[in-house]
Amino acid sequence: MIAIFPNYHRCWRTCYGLAFLTFFSNNCMPENSFALAHDNFSPLDCNQDIEIADCTTTFSSLWDASSVRNEVVVVPCGTCAVVDYTDGSTITFSKGLDIQGKLFFPPTANVEIYTSHVFVMGVLQMEPPAVGNKVKFRFFGNMDQYLHPIDNNSNACDATEGCKMGKKPFAVAGGKLNIHGLADPTCPSWVRLQ
Repeated sequence: MIAIFPNYHRCWRTCYGLAFLTFFSNNCMPENSFALAHDNFSPLDCNQDIEIADCTTTFSSLWDASSVRNEVVVVPCGTCAVVDYTDGSTITFSKGLDIQGKLFFPPTANVEIYTSHVFVMGVLQMEPPAVGNKVKFRFFGNMDQYLHPIDNNSNACDATEGCKMGKKPFAVAGGKLNIHGLADPTCPSWVRLQ
């Protein structure tokens, strides 16, 4: 199952993904957006033990390696990377973020990610932030983004072009979102995006 949330500039509902199913509220989607779902995706075989893997790869090392080559930042399948930005830095992924393995945001993470898209074919896990810390995703761009599936999902899209995801997508394709927010009844489960 794949869920796509492109051009979501009005509001964002808290999304909970379980295995490869993401729930969202249609009444929160802008008129010019779309949500596409199809059953061509499943969890990646190369992530068989990713939930219990040690997160020893630092996210900054993946970013450093890809920024030199001006490429998409990829968390490789079978790899668990821990976000090690703790100072409120803003990091820009000009070619996007592709989570094929697992990307873990511990409570110490304090970062703003500025990107053209986020594709989750693996696992995106966030723990509640420590006091004073924030994790933000900001999207930019006006070009359509294309997902190129790997492993057992490699035939889910056109082999040459990929799957068109739209502009500024946050797409979960066979992956899993595991996001734990703050246990604060005064904190809304959605915010208006600008």
